[in-house]
Amino acid sequence: MLNYENQYSKEGKLMYLSVPGSTSNSPVDCRTSSLKIFIAALENALTAELLRNLSFGCVNSVSSGCHTDMDFQLFQQSGRFICQELATMPQTAAASFLTLRQAGQDCEQRLLQLTGGVNTQKGLLFLVLFLWQAWVSNTSWAALSEHISNFAQDLQKDYVQMPYSRSSLSHRAGLADIRHLPLTGFRPLLNTVKLYLQSDWSDLQLTLYLIATTDDTTTFKRGGLEKLRYVQQTAGQILLLTAEEQIKAAEDLNNYYLSNNLSSGGVADLFSLTKCLAELKDQWL
Repeated sequence: MLNYENQYSKEGKLMYLSVPGSTSNSPVDCRTSSLKIFIAALENALTAELLRNLSFGCVNSVSSGCHTDMDFQLFQQSGRFICQELATMPQTAAASFLTLRQAGQDCEQRLLQLTGGVNTQKGLLFLVLFLWQAWVSNTSWAALSEHISNFAQDLQKDYVQMPYSRSSLSHRAGLADIRHLPLTGFRPLLNTVKLYLQSDWSDLQLTLYLIATTDDTTTFKRGGLEKLRYVQQTAGQILLLTAEEQIKAAEDLNNYYLSNNLSSGGVADLFSLTKCLAELKDQWL
């Protein structure tokens, strides 16, 4: 599980964790020697996500939110597992969409075995694999969006071949489902990273921005379209308040999630990826 004690120096500075890199001798041109940087940034981001004071129905360090089958320790284990899987994943998995999908599905099954069948971070795993592929294939930051969009085009077939998946049902409801991100080259996420780096946002403000702008399919599944639109609109309005006013209003919104058995699981994944990419941007090619 994630070791939070080792993540901080005596001065309270967030430290990188040492995670073994890949030992693959794949012919794919990759950044094996710098894979630790990618993994450490991801683990730092997952730590920050779990340590948020307000988690809007998700698990954090003091609450399981609205989830009766998950807790803080399980998410620690899940996050550590994903980071270790990415650190040791064969570089041949990056060669094509099909090889990456197969590697991802195999990893997903191992994750479900670890959690006893509980879906902790399948969505995060799905998304981060595209970033991992771009990193190990030496894709530049400038070319990142186009690369991912081109690489992920076969995802379009899922809407036909898997019509009853949560993603397909959300897509038909007019929502920007999880496949929308890789299909658009992660443009919405990269725009969020840019705004985050330009702003002095707290973790709460970043979370509120993501709630306001994300069609969170976890919220949609639990509460329907009306409640999804309500939390989006409310979060957007909170961001217009003063910093002091935002805290009280955000607590009220957090309570709304809990009293309505809602979860912002999709937002939590995007929070982690935003923090991860923000840390990696200056180290990306």
